[in-house]
Order: sequence, then structure tokens, then C-alpha cells
Amino acid sequence: MGNYSQLILQRLQEMQRPLPVALIDTMTSDCSEKFGLPVIDMTQASQHDLSIIIGSSPYDYEQEVMAKLRQHGCHRLVALEPEEILPPLLDPLADSLADTESWPVLLLVCMLDHHVQQLASLMIWLHQRQILCRVVRSYDAHAIMAIPPSRLLGAIIWNGTPAYYDSVKQYLQDMGKQYLYAELGFFPQREHVYLDRQGVNLGRCMGLMPCQKDDAEQELVRVRERLLGGRLWVPGDAVLVPLQIATDTNVRLYSNYGDKMQQFIDDVIRDYGNERLLFKPHPLDPLGDTYDFHGREIVSGDFMTLALSSKFICGINSSTLFEARLVGIPVHFYGRSLLSECPDEQEVMLQMVQNQFRVDGSDLVRKIGPYMQQFGIEI
Repeated sequence: MGNYSQLILQRLQEMQRPLPVALIDTMTSDCSEKFGLPVIDMTQASQHDLSIIIGSSPYDYEQEVMAKLRQHGCHRLVALEPEEILPPLLDPLADSLADTESWPVLLLVCMLDHHVQQLASLMIWLHQRQILCRVVRSYDAHAIMAIPPSRLLGAIIWNGTPAYYDSVKQYLQDMGKQYLYAELGFFPQREHVYLDRQGVNLGRCMGLMPCQKDDAEQELVRVRERLLGGRLWVPGDAVLVPLQIATDTNVRLYSNYGDKMQQFIDDVIRDYGNERLLFKPHPLDPLGDTYDFHGREIVSGDFMTLALSSKFICGINSSTLFEARLVGIPVHFYGRSLLSECPDEQEVMLQMVQNQFRVDGSDLVRKIGPYMQQFGIEI
């Protein structure tokens, strides 16, 4: 039922292929219709003579869905690979790759075009140094293995922690090749990307050298001032509760609410039932209109504007919670995060800004040196 499903439906329409008879709800959301198709539950799906799982969503693991269906008595399953349906990822440098067949290759392993666009400035920087970035999805085994190992430097893998990346990581390890992880940054999230040697979110391996501390402190001050925009936190009488997408990797790995956003809502109401609660659904959550808020207020709009007039914030491990802490607003974390797991918030935030670079590439050279050295690329 997620946004990836909508992308597949659009692609099927473009190809003039038949649409599925229904979408399967794996999270008991009580939703009856989505994207113009009826929604059925797991038991109803098992009653069909043949259930077809199309594709492999970035967040809804295909194997988990199939296992759930089998538990409900559905044993005739056909899984179509995403490359049978989806077009290749868009390569922003595709028009300039004519004379690159002898260049060393760095894989960019992504799932969505948006992920590729976030890394476009890094791709341009590498291209200027005659290093070819080959954009692939994690399941594009033929494209990955077609690169001669002698030309392959390694890979940058977007997110990289879910199980559907295991095969490409194993291949790189078998070939003795290095890889990095990439993810959206923090301050603000959509304008930044970070690289890491170990993982993403709480699984990261962040650090801050003494010579970097002054720059990081100045950048953190600029970020705080930008978030505030000349405003101050004036505590009101309401508790703001920003929701996340239940299938988000960070929610799955570092909280008890993977596929259980309704339970999070219920837990907040249980813990803070005497407070005035303002629930803010995630704008990209395909299930955002299916939750039961038990009569509590629902709000939308700019998070920081809402936060600056709130009493405090309740959330799982969203980057919005980091923004709230940066401007001094109290936060109750229901999940595990970089801030909730470390006693020195200031040090963690300095590491956050030091280890992210702008999507437009304006500070890229200053930030990525230690990571490029892993591939033998000198700044």
C-alpha cells in the first residue's frame, strides 16, 4: 500500500498492463481503498487462487510479506522482480558517459530516483576526476557483475541496512571491495546527505577531530539560527506528536513501532492522556488517513512553527526531534536515536553537522575527504 506501490501502478498503466485486483494491507489499518483499488487484508488475500507480489518495496520487505501470506494459508505465490516493471534509475550524467569505458567505476546502489538526485553533486565531482559512477538498484546483479573487478573501486549504498542489500554487500566483500553508506542528513534533512563507513542512523560511526570542532560549532550556530528564523521557543499548553512512516528503516530497526504506528499513537495517549495532544501525520505516509487518534487534534504545516509554541515534543526517532533539541525544546523519545543513546547532546550534534554535506555540493570538498580515501581517491 506504500508510495512504491503507487509508482508500480503508474508504470503498469504506462505499459498498458492489467492492474492488480487489490492491494494487500499487511498492517491491519482498516483501510478499504487506496490508489483507486480495493484493499484486502491478509486473510482475504489467502482466499484468492493466486496472489502476486509485484516488486520489492524499499521499506516493505517482499519476503516478510510472502511469509505473512503463507501464515494465512496462501501458498501459491508469484513474485515479480522489480526490473520487470520499473524503468532503470535516472542517471543525471547519462549524456556525458561516451568516453568513460576505461575509467575506474564506483557503484551507486540506490532504490529510488530521489536517492540518486541527492548524490548528484558527488557524482559530478567524481566524474570531473575521471571516475565513473554506475547507478544501479540493489537487485541489478547482471549490471553489477558486468563491471570488471579490476575497474571496480567499491560502492556507495543508499541506506544499505535492509536485507535486500545483503547480496550486493556480500558480492563486494567477496571481491575485496570497500563500500560506504549514504543517507539524508539532519539539519535540515532534505538539503544534506551524510556518508558513513559503518551504517546509518544509530548504526553510524561518527567522529569529530579536534581541528574540526571550531568549524562544526560555527555551523551548528548557523543551523540553530536558521531553524529559529528570529523566533523564540514560547512554551504553550499542547504536546506536539510528529508521526513517522511505520515502515521507515529507522523505525523498524530502532524502535518497537515498525509497522505499528497506531500502537505509538495509543501509547502516547496512554502516557500523556491528561495533556492537550497535537498529532502531526507524516506528509508522505500512505496510511496517514487511516489512524485512529481517539478524538485528539490533528495538525499540519511547518514542524518548527508548531514546535516553537508547544510544551514539549513526543516522537520516535525522527530528525525533527533533533531539530527540536537543537533549539532547546524538551523531547520524549519513544525510540532509540543518536541523541537518546548519548549523554553528550552537544558533541553528537557537532558530529552530525560535521559529517553531512550539502546536496548542492557547496561544502562537499571540505567534508568528504576521509571517506574518499577509503576508495583511494585523494582530495
